[in-house]
Amino acid sequence: MPRWLVEEYAEKLDVAPVRLGPKGIAKQIFLGARETDITIDYVQAFVELARSTSPSFSQGIS
Repeated sequence: MPRWLVEEYAEKLDVAPVRLGPKGIAKQIFLGARETDITIDYVQAFVELARSTSPSFSQGIS
């Protein structure tokens, strides 16, 4: 489970973040969308949120 999700639920559930291995686990999340869905408000909002919180977010979706 990602650290951000654990931290979000730590107050509600009995969970704690744990690093797996000395450097943790490298991970990536990829976003895909159909061209016809790019103009949907919630899809645009999600893409903007991803861009604003991740400096390495791909600029492939406009």
